[in-house]
Amino acid sequence: MLAYNNNPAVLRTLFCLRDQSTAPSSVLVVDNGSDPPVAEYLKDNEFVLKDHESVLRLEANRGVGAGHNTALRAAMDSDCEFAWLLEHDTFVLENCLSAMLARYQQTQDPSV
Repeated sequence: MLAYNNNPAVLRTLFCLRDQSTAPSSVLVVDNGSDPPVAEYLKDNEFVLKDHESVLRLEANRGVGAGHNTALRAAMDSDCEFAWLLEHDTFVLENCLSAMLARYQQTQDPSV
């Protein structure tokens, strides 16, 4: 998830991801230079990251494209099979990931 200066939305999106009927194997928040930093905000709000959740901080806002590229590079480095790019204010229904994976199984089209 790409985040910039909307930490309450980041928190809500993280809860949406935790509520997925099919849990994501990992969640990376790319903090695109937020003030205050995302990790600090989460800690101040007693949100504890789980083992599969992490925050990668960029010291300055490098823009949406660079932020998403950072997330994709991290995904490729971790050998994940799929990447789901979200913005900090993307609130998904609990069956969203399972529906996308089911559609991929039917079509074998990775652009689902």
